[in-house]
Amino acid sequence: MIPIIAEDDTTKLLDACKVRDFAGIRDTALIRLYATAGARLSEIVLLSLEDIDMATESIRIHGKAGKDRQVRFGPKTGRALSRYLRARAKHPGAHLPALWLAVRGGRALQPNGVKLRLRRLIAVRAGPLRLPHCRPRLRRAATADDRP
Repeated sequence: MIPIIAEDDTTKLLDACKVRDFAGIRDTALIRLYATAGARLSEIVLLSLEDIDMATESIRIHGKAGKDRQVRFGPKTGRALSRYLRARAKHPGAHLPALWLAVRGGRALQPNGVKLRLRRLIAVRAGPLRLPHCRPRLRRAATADDRP
């Protein structure tokens, strides 16, 4: 049995992002994409704008050893990404190639920034979650089977 994050805990985490500011819109898109893509968090955070294909609802992930792969995402993730891209276009860092932007300053969001943001969301807004301790490879394998 592969441990995965319970659906109600994922819902709590997404509910914590329902603030309609730039960070909330970005976090919703990022969490939805991470949950459905089955990729490493660093692979999701380091995506660029050219890695997204909204027409086919897919992203190109740059994996280990330079291996690229196409991963599809569902319609809810597509809507969240579309909302984020509209908000991103008005951001001071809109000229950057990186997909995910930090709230302040015109700079790209880094993997450590995402980890800190997720911890803060869980601690402040989402409350206690039953997050299993599992290796990223197991989590990715579990999400690959649960894609919408």
